[in-house]
Formats: sequence, structure tokens, C-alpha cells
Amino acid sequence: RLPKKLGIMGVSDTLRVVEAKSVRDGEVTEEEWTALLSAYMHMVRSRDALATTARRFTLVPVRVGAMIAQDEGNKHVLLALGKRLPKKWAAAEAREEARAVGGVDFNAESVLEESEDCDELAEIAFE
Repeated sequence: RLPKKLGIMGVSDTLRVVEAKSVRDGEVTEEEWTALLSAYMHMVRSRDALATTARRFTLVPVRVGAMIAQDEGNKHVLLALGKRLPKKWAAAEAREEARAVGGVDFNAESVLEESEDCDELAEIAFE
């Protein structure tokens, strides 16, 4: 699913597959490979303590990751990449918080009535 989405977005050529042979081929140094693998495995093992050591993984530019997070509506990935949430996402959260206590947030409602701001989404991805 992700490769197809990246192809449609026209950014599939920005990805970089890194594997052990990348060191032999001179694409990355041994130190870079060790650091990247260590960071990747730390992340994977935080979710699955029994995960085996990866043999390859893909590096994705932050901007591309932000675009994908926006497209999928994934707030957590967007924040993890150090990006801010679009106004409409924050307004939707404010609406839900107000509804949870039986209220209405009129500022959030007015933001949600506006059309999606493509310029804002691009600004967030490329900032």
C-alpha cells in the first residue's frame, strides 16, 4: 500500500533502502550502518521485545513522512516528526473535548466549516 501511495505522490525516488550490503557497496559507512540499525531496532523492540534483528530497512525523508501522515490523518506520526497539527485537526479535537462534557466550542465549529487549506498542509510538510 505504501509503495503505491508514494508512487502516486511522485516521491518514491526519495526513499533509500539500507541493508548490510550497503556497507560493502560503499553507500554507507560501518558506523552509519551501526547507528541506523541501532536506532531502528530500538524503535522496533519498543513495540515487540522479541523482534529479530533487521536485515534491511527504508529511510524516508521527514517531508515525505509528514505528507503521508497528513494523507492518512495520523496525528501521532506528524507530532513525532516535529510538525504542528493542521488547524482543522486541532479544531476537531477541541470539538470532541467540548462534546465529551456536553458543550459546544464555537471557535472550533467555525474552523471546521471552512474548506481544507492545502497551502497550510504544504507549509506544515515543508517547514
